[in-house]
Amino acid sequence: MGLHDGHRARLKDRYLKEGGKHFAAHNLLEMLLFYGIPRKDTNEIAHKLIHRFGDVGRVLSAPVEELCKISGVSENVAILLRLTGELGTRFCADEMCDLLRFYSYDDIGKYLVSQLKGAKNEVVLALYVDPLGRLITQSLLCEGGVNSVNLDTREIVSTALGVKASAVVLAHNHPDGLTVPSPEDIDTTRTLCRLLEASGLELVEHYIVAGKNYGRIMEGWGSTEGGGLRQHFSLRREAQ
Repeated sequence: MGLHDGHRARLKDRYLKEGGKHFAAHNLLEMLLFYGIPRKDTNEIAHKLIHRFGDVGRVLSAPVEELCKISGVSENVAILLRLTGELGTRFCADEMCDLLRFYSYDDIGKYLVSQLKGAKNEVVLALYVDPLGRLITQSLLCEGGVNSVNLDTREIVSTALGVKASAVVLAHNHPDGLTVPSPEDIDTTRTLCRLLEASGLELVEHYIVAGKNYGRIMEGWGSTEGGGLRQHFSLRREAQ
């Protein structure tokens, strides 16, 4: 057994006895790298990754091509890191779906900021909610923006019906930092409104997220194009 093998065995033994709660973040990242990098000092690579990207969360969400620029990180290792980040994000989303209820448009906006922060490319997200504003599930629809051919508005309707949602929230980010909707953003919003209405569903709102800020495309529209949770939101405002 070599020097690195002994170190790995000690870390694994400690993890099995204590769990990961008392491990430093770089040690957990180091251990994850064990499974992609045999017989090398993954502690040094873990520190390089954190130094380059800032923290473990940004390491696990970094593009594969950027991860591969770090010495010792192969494409397979980069994919392992990204998969770990994706699984963690989906697990947290599933956990939140069991507990999360939106009472206001601001609640939704803050949640979407937390979900889309750090995204380097434009991505489109859908939230599916019940009549009380509880999040049933969410899905990442595509990358490339709402005017992309990859966005299938009919699939959104199909998913909403499949999970027994009563309303949908659409959101996408603008990496350039502006929350101003494009003509394509507005056209897609109106199209989805019509499709959902034809199926007895409603579009609550279409959000544009830019960093820590967000905008609402439907905010100034008339009541006939309003959101599925508008009644619940107005009740909250009266209570305040």
